[in-house]
Amino acid sequence: MQSRRRLQLQVLISFTLTDNLSLTCTVSVKIYNASNFLVRTITKTNISCPSTGAATSVTWDGKNSNGFRVLAGTYTYKIQAYDKAMNYSIINSGTATAN
Repeated sequence: MQSRRRLQLQVLISFTLTDNLSLTCTVSVKIYNASNFLVRTITKTNISCPSTGAATSVTWDGKNSNGFRVLAGTYTYKIQAYDKAMNYSIINSGTATAN
């Protein structure tokens, strides 16, 4: 008997931090559905945040905060970074598509 494996969804969210934060910071990516309901928060620590800006990315596995796969559709994300002194970046936003 042949088994079926569900493919894992990987959504790459790329962004550039251009705020004047200290050398390392924490990035929070909040993902919302079409009803503006918070689906998942992804936190990435020890990101390089030089004053000249830094390009980085976060991978979302297409799951909600309970570990269940989300429905196919377009999701909105909001990204904010902060450093150890609690200086916050501006909030960046965009969309990601889950298939």
